[in-house]
Amino acid sequence: MRKLFSLLLILALVTAYVPGAYVFAENNQESQPELQQEATEQNVDPLNLQVRSAVLMDVETGQVLYSKNEHVSLPPASVTKVMTMLIVLEAIERGQTSWDDIVTTSDKAHRMTGSQVFLAIGERATVEELFEAIAIYSANDGAVALAEHIAGSEEIFVNLMNEKARELGMRNTRFLNVTGFPYIEQHPNFNDPDGHTMSAMDIAIVSRELVKRYPEAVEYTKIPFATFKNGVDMPTRNNIMLRHDWVDGLKTGFTNEAQFCLAATGVQNGQRLVSVIMGAESDRARQDETLKLLNYGYNNFEKLTMVRGKEDIESTRVEKGKERDVILMAAENLNLVVEKGAEDSYTQVIEIYEDIVAPIEANTVLGQIYYTKDGALVGYPVNLVAKEDVEKGGFFRLLTRGVKDTFVNIFEGIADSILGIFTKDNNE
Repeated sequence: MRKLFSLLLILALVTAYVPGAYVFAENNQESQPELQQEATEQNVDPLNLQVRSAVLMDVETGQVLYSKNEHVSLPPASVTKVMTMLIVLEAIERGQTSWDDIVTTSDKAHRMTGSQVFLAIGERATVEELFEAIAIYSANDGAVALAEHIAGSEEIFVNLMNEKARELGMRNTRFLNVTGFPYIEQHPNFNDPDGHTMSAMDIAIVSRELVKRYPEAVEYTKIPFATFKNGVDMPTRNNIMLRHDWVDGLKTGFTNEAQFCLAATGVQNGQRLVSVIMGAESDRARQDETLKLLNYGYNNFEKLTMVRGKEDIESTRVEKGKERDVILMAAENLNLVVEKGAEDSYTQVIEIYEDIVAPIEANTVLGQIYYTKDGALVGYPVNLVAKEDVEKGGFFRLLTRGVKDTFVNIFEGIADSILGIFTKDNNE
């Protein structure tokens, strides 16, 4: 019996320090919802907007603060050019073109109708001059000229727009041209029931992408008036900016089918919002409904820093480490837009990866922290990273720790058994 006991004890000790044999309890954590911001139509519309669809989005976090028919595909008219401007700015960033590059007007660009700066065939203008004509005056001819300059043809440029839409998760968008001009008017024999469409949510997504990645874009969209090099006056079509100087963009649109549309953006108290209105009955109506939407955001929500970058959040066990635990800290600030007076309705969730094994370098991602409301993700997750390096423990350190842990477990098991016996006797 003594030999059997000794054999069992040796096996227990060996198991305690054999690499990979450690077993740690899983971190106590909540199940994470899908990491995506999904707009949901509100049960009670607090604004009763007189439009076909609408979205209000915070630019930094991507949080949707209001939505109405947000996924319905509708004709966007010239709001299309938000994507056109984004593709142009990406081309400049890649070095494919520059602000000073010269663009020569083609016959196709010259023949564009609707909003235009009346480019003549062969007329030369810089990329910046044409971009400004699009941003301020919604120039269709300028948009086609830039598309041809960057991609070689409008058709290839449209392919780039659709690829970018897929990349951004714009699920209800289909571009047929770079202007938003009614495609059927340019192609009378074209028969396609889907047509050129976007949803309010998709417009908000691309608008956020534009102003977040390229804040210089609003330096053009906020210009109230300019004159093109050929003498054509370019007053802004975004008249809401003339009424409120904190609004600095973004893009208007109108066709008989689309009615009056507007993707707007503005800043108050350091917070930038993007609003989208589709299908208003008049220019004044789209201005008023946009103001109602933006003011709703600023009056009813506030941005809070829920977690600060480099803040210690949690510690977790490390396998085979010189140290048993590692401290996790937030990689960056976690900002959240919350309803005023309802801060307690947001739940913090910490998720730590399993099977963390030394060695670990400082700033290695080992988990994430985020917030939910009613079980749904709000805002965005922030990575949790190792605060310090954790070296791999030496053989004898791990052996000693394994022996110690084994005896602790044995004594805890004995204590639990004895406690169980006494508890049973007392109950009897």
